[in-house]
Amino acid sequence: MREFMTYDQQPYFIFKNKHSIVDMECFTEYLPDISPIQIYESKKVKGRSGRLNITYGDYDSFEYSIEIQLADFERLNELKQWLRGQGQLILSHDPDRYRMALVTNSSKPIQFDNEDGFFWKFTITFLLEPFKHPVTDVYASLKKGITKIDNDGDEISRPLIEIFSSGGDLTINWEKGEFVLLNTPKGKLTVDSETGLVLSDGKRIKNKGSRPLLLKGFNNIEILGEYTNASILRRCVFL
Repeated sequence: MREFMTYDQQPYFIFKNKHSIVDMECFTEYLPDISPIQIYESKKVKGRSGRLNITYGDYDSFEYSIEIQLADFERLNELKQWLRGQGQLILSHDPDRYRMALVTNSSKPIQFDNEDGFFWKFTITFLLEPFKHPVTDVYASLKKGITKIDNDGDEISRPLIEIFSSGGDLTINWEKGEFVLLNTPKGKLTVDSETGLVLSDGKRIKNKGSRPLLLKGFNNIEILGEYTNASILRRCVFL
């Protein structure tokens, strides 16, 4: 006798906020857990045996294919509309994290039948960004003085910091350096360590120093200068 998976056991994925089973009535039997590959440059050095392999800690995007079974062929066009473009991809074996994904290929559906009836099977291929991000990421308060912030991710993260300035220069001291915001106006500032931009009301604020990063583990962060309150979005990343 054939054993069926329960709903809780059935692998699923969520793409662009739509659930593969609940919303689209398509099924998959297996979703592999794949990690990104770190990028290495391999060089031949004269006078040295073998090759010299160099990495700067970067990871490459990678392809991820899912074989899908569609029970209702009349929903094929709806499925095609869903499975195109880019968006967040969540896999059932890691439901609290997502990767940004771009659909790169979709095979033609092939009809097959088994003891349960007729189905249509095809493969969808995504190009995935290397890092996973938390589905839910909330701001943590940065109190006056030193605040200890935990980066529980697998790599260095590039946080987003919001500061309500009272005007003048502000200095963000972090584990490996300092970042100075010059002659800030009163009001809300955003310091985006991913883009390197410091903005106030859409206008760029001059700065100098090393943009703040969160090393793996606990980090001490301190803001010097006149401000009313501040907070940080950690943006932890996972392999």
